[in-house]
Amino acid sequence: MRWLLAALLFLALPAQAQTQGVSDDEVVLGTHLDLSGPLRTWGRAAANGMRLAVDRINAEGGIHGRDLRLVIEDNQFDTKRAVQATEKLIGDDEVFALVGQMGTAGVMAALPLVLERGLPHLFPMTAAVQAYEPFDRLKFARFAPYVVQAGTVVADAIRDDTERPVCILGRDDEFGQNIQRGAEQAMADAERELTAVKAYQRGTKAFGADLGRLREAECGLVLLGATVSEAAAILKAADAMGWTVAMVGTSATYAPELLALAGPAAAGFRAVDQIPIPDPEDETAAAWLAAYKAKFEREGDARAAAGYDAVMLAAAGLRQAGRALSVDSFVAGLESLRDWQPPLGGPAVGFGPARRLASAEMFLAEVADGRWRIVRSGLSYGDP
Repeated sequence: MRWLLAALLFLALPAQAQTQGVSDDEVVLGTHLDLSGPLRTWGRAAANGMRLAVDRINAEGGIHGRDLRLVIEDNQFDTKRAVQATEKLIGDDEVFALVGQMGTAGVMAALPLVLERGLPHLFPMTAAVQAYEPFDRLKFARFAPYVVQAGTVVADAIRDDTERPVCILGRDDEFGQNIQRGAEQAMADAERELTAVKAYQRGTKAFGADLGRLREAECGLVLLGATVSEAAAILKAADAMGWTVAMVGTSATYAPELLALAGPAAAGFRAVDQIPIPDPEDETAAAWLAAYKAKFEREGDARAAAGYDAVMLAAAGLRQAGRALSVDSFVAGLESLRDWQPPLGGPAVGFGPARRLASAEMFLAEVADGRWRIVRSGLSYGDP
């Protein structure tokens, strides 16, 4: 009878015992980042931020008696390698969820593999709307898309100056087009139109001619559909030609590198984002920066903060899920988060049964005295 009772008890074990990536003492998370490709500086910092979060969580006792284990793969910012990395993570490593993956093209190409396996796809480091649309119960996004960011920064800029001529200088690809669509919508809502739009090809280094045409159009505000290096080149070109005009950007330009690349020409530039660059004057951020430097012997930055944030947000969902962890309980746990406060600052985030974007709220930052400073918070435009 004892063997029969033991067999019955074994069969009655909770479903969590069969949940991929979940054992009695461990939850396995996976990600793929650029560790050796063109954005390796970005990817390595994000990976370190994620490692720091895992170490802190485990040092504090884990989550419901389980440690986190993070498996990181190098996608080299290559779509094919991102797919291969995802296949390894969900097949060989048997992760419970993917979190904080990097590279829009690679993330989107690998997304179907994750959903087909029935695993949570969490907070990829991309502002692509596909991270949360169309709706899927397993897709959770952290960042508002570029179309919303552009609408937000333009709506804020024309709020107190309704006659200011607004122009765009941006890339002629999907990235730049998303930014243009957001700006057009904000202008249409204000019953206005853009004064001028200039597009350039990816890889462009010289922007004098395009800026000259925008200057002739008497633009009062120029929205940049640009990355950090492109924005820096544009700011320096405008400074060299003696054109003083207000310029603004999206999260693609909110980075410490802009200051180093553009130098004094960056002064006055503004951009919106959702995760602030850690401020050494803030007590919490200063402690985090010290911990990061002690572990990795380098300075923490916004990219490391984004990686840290992604794991901490996933951990919040795991706590809400309870000890009986399954994909269903985890999804319910994330959906129960309403006003989660990011550990390093920024707008509160949350989810719900029909809500998969953490927040559309942003802050506006400005370059002043050689550093980024947040000048306005609580900005939001549209209803993504």
